[in-house]
Amino acid sequence: MTTLTPGQGRPANSPSAVRNVLWNWATFVFTVAITFVLSPYVVHNLGNTTYGIWVLLSSMVGYLGLLDFGVRGAVTRYVAKLHAEASHREASRLASTAMSIFGATGGIAILASLVLAAIIVQRFDITPAQANSARIVVLLGGLTVAASLLGGVFGGIVIGLQRFDLNGQIEIGIGLLRAAAIYLALRRGLGIVSLAGIQFLVSAGRTLASAWLARRLYPELRLRLGTWNRDAFHQIFSFSFFSTLLQFSSSLILYSDSVVIGIFMPVGAITFFAIAGNLVDYARSLVRGISTTLTPRTSALEAEAPSYIGAVSVRASRLATLLILPIVVTFWLRGERFVGLWMGPSYGGPTGDVLRILTLSLCFVAATHVTQSALMGISAHGRLVPFFIAEALINLGLSVLWVRQLGLPGVAWGTTVPSLVTSLVVMPWYVHRTLKVPVWRYAWEAWGRPLLAMVPFAAATAVIERVWPAGGLVSYFAGVLVVLPLAAVGAWFVAMDRADHEMLLQRLRRKRQPKPEGARPSFGIIAMVPDIWGGPWMPRHHILTRLARQYPVVWVEPPSGWRGQWASADAWAQGAMRGRGTAFRVLPWPPHWLHRERPALLRETLERLQLRRALRWLRRHGARDIVLYLWRPEFAHALEQVPHTVSCYHVDDEYTFTTEEQPIPPREARILSRVNQVIVHSPALFEKKGQVNPHTLLVPNGVDYTAYATPTPPPHDLARIRRPRIGYVGVIKDQLDLELLLELAKRRPEW
Repeated sequence: MTTLTPGQGRPANSPSAVRNVLWNWATFVFTVAITFVLSPYVVHNLGNTTYGIWVLLSSMVGYLGLLDFGVRGAVTRYVAKLHAEASHREASRLASTAMSIFGATGGIAILASLVLAAIIVQRFDITPAQANSARIVVLLGGLTVAASLLGGVFGGIVIGLQRFDLNGQIEIGIGLLRAAAIYLALRRGLGIVSLAGIQFLVSAGRTLASAWLARRLYPELRLRLGTWNRDAFHQIFSFSFFSTLLQFSSSLILYSDSVVIGIFMPVGAITFFAIAGNLVDYARSLVRGISTTLTPRTSALEAEAPSYIGAVSVRASRLATLLILPIVVTFWLRGERFVGLWMGPSYGGPTGDVLRILTLSLCFVAATHVTQSALMGISAHGRLVPFFIAEALINLGLSVLWVRQLGLPGVAWGTTVPSLVTSLVVMPWYVHRTLKVPVWRYAWEAWGRPLLAMVPFAAATAVIERVWPAGGLVSYFAGVLVVLPLAAVGAWFVAMDRADHEMLLQRLRRKRQPKPEGARPSFGIIAMVPDIWGGPWMPRHHILTRLARQYPVVWVEPPSGWRGQWASADAWAQGAMRGRGTAFRVLPWPPHWLHRERPALLRETLERLQLRRALRWLRRHGARDIVLYLWRPEFAHALEQVPHTVSCYHVDDEYTFTTEEQPIPPREARILSRVNQVIVHSPALFEKKGQVNPHTLLVPNGVDYTAYATPTPPPHDLARIRRPRIGYVGVIKDQLDLELLLELAKRRPEW
């Protein structure tokens, strides 16, 4: 059996989840900035028709990305899990098998691009010269996809190790080279063939950089091209089969709009739709800064703290929606003006209408993307596949139907309507079914609180657009910055809870105050115990007071009258802890007359409030990682009621309290299987209960050797008793042989 070290569900040397998100956002900001500068330059140099052809060909080649088959996601998911378990040999087999798969699919991508270049390109309404260039672009696109597929293994390893910071540095460096190459190519009058060549070189460079980085980060990993392990193959596709279907639905949604427009409208019309679609996609990329960190994190939490996954998912959904809503409000109320100032007046009207429609789904889809990533981390995304495929097919059907009636807005509505149904109906139901999060709680946290927080910002944005119409991009962004503090204020007071406040404040404090060398980990312990602090000292008293010498500990008392607790005694009152210099707190129950088993809602509310009090106290004492320490199966409810990093169940007795052997009760079996660590004192109990959870540790009972080995004067009340002295400290129960003690007293009256 093995023990489990508390952690945040990430490798020991990896950055925190917040730092990962910040690096993703930094990469996003850089990408948006480059695109913001380059897009008008590219469109105006190529022209609407040629740029429309470029977008159309990119959409066609984009479908070849389906040859990923979800393998990269599987590499990320299993490398995170296997690295956390130190199973390096299994990780090597899996990554080598994935590399062999991508070698094969890369060859298929090149062959497919040949077919597309020879057959499909000629079916579009373009000139012969444009068709020749298009064929070369498609061939280069096939090579680009092949290089990207092979690089997916190395990129998956880097992300699986949660090194988003290093991955972001690679993306920023390659992005700079790409932007410079595109600028120089268009300045020399080159066309879309040169752009396709640049894309291929960028993809190859990214693959080489990721390969070098993966080798540095995971030196124990041994990759061999051509290695094929059947078990690893089945493991990959047991996960990636559903990921492939999800990717198919995403690709159909992402690329079908351009194809539909190219078939039913002039190719130049794609440009107007693509500008709006790109803006929405850039906003979604901001959400990916959160969502991409969740897949490896929940994979690691599945092995370390599974009860925390639901809380992590809901919180991330709320923050993702909160993050994207200022963009949604700005696009909805001021998007047309922005496009006109950015791309030119002729683009403002047509693109602005499309942008306003697509923004509706953007409001709700952020939480969907984040939750989907969290579910992928625990391989719970399979049953979502039919719904996403249905969304993609309905999207295609509605776009074909409405493009003939409404033009570009019809295609936008065809994308928006099924997306709203998936986000507002399907996802809350599935989260409730999978993560046991109530539908109302998910809807309120993911959308209700963020939307309510943005009301002042939306009102001020509408006023700005009416009374201060921007005449240039500088005045436009100045208007956004003027009202943006209202979004921050609404977020702080309405959408963010105390834990969010404490997290941000702690990070600010850590920025100002360097961590002293040798500082201990900031763990805090919530101990759910069956007795109030007073009473005979039990193993939990000794263990928890010793833990309090290193970490803050809260002893959470049960309500008075709770079965199994010991009665209070003044000799062991809480005041006895004074002067020890420990961060130890006894948390008494609220007025005992409030405690009732029924109604359950009242009992659960009081329990949650009690645990939240304990959590707040630990947070104030610097605890970031919470250890939930349970001493009875009756406290299993706490696993759902308080966020925690690691849970522990301590078995120091047979809690059926019967003299005859009994099977493990269902309630205790559930808590044994759910916690991250089980500690057992007795070899017999270990034999009986140690097989339920692989993280079970046998810790035999012991004594404080130093205390027993150090001579001390006898206490005053014992000094008057002649030797030998035989005493008993404990509970009077059936196992205590009182008749033997009585007989001993009769035979030795002088004792």
